[in-house]
Amino acid sequence: MLKVFKMNVYVAAHSEQEAKEYYCSLDGTMEEIEESFDGEVSLDEEMFVDFDHLPEEEKQ
Repeated sequence: MLKVFKMNVYVAAHSEQEAKEYYCSLDGTMEEIEESFDGEVSLDEEMFVDFDHLPEEEKQ
């Protein structure tokens, strides 16, 4: 089952380790990730998404 994790962006991953590896692949270092990683977030809470990051079909 996928979970949602947050650092600077939201990412769906199977585990915290998988999420951290993804963030690391975005040119981050593990040290930066350990400092900034917010961990798993609840989908029941409000999420804010940058409008510019939405696909064109979602902006309508």
